[in-house]
Amino acid sequence: MNTNEIYEVAQIREMLSQAGLQTTAVRLAVMRLLLQTNSPISCAQITKTIVPFGFQRSAFPKVLGRLVEVGLIQQLKHGTAATQFRWTDPALNHFDFERNDFAITDVA
Repeated sequence: MNTNEIYEVAQIREMLSQAGLQTTAVRLAVMRLLLQTNSPISCAQITKTIVPFGFQRSAFPKVLGRLVEVGLIQQLKHGTAATQFRWTDPALNHFDFERNDFAITDVA
């Protein structure tokens, strides 16, 4: 992991903590993927991208639902099209994490 990735993971962990959620590997993977995308993404696209890294396909609807519940991400429904997800604040996509606001203590 390079330095930017370490800061990104630490910031995501802080967001999850502030939302009252524990950091799990699947939540971290989903949030990192959403940060790296320019537009909303469907559960199927998230699953297709992340499952090859060893995650269970069945975990994603629950994880996405919980992230929506706490307000970290939005669920977008467009008629008959697949439901898509994005950050609650779209400006968070591709932003550069502030490195001076937090201490990195346990990133592993």
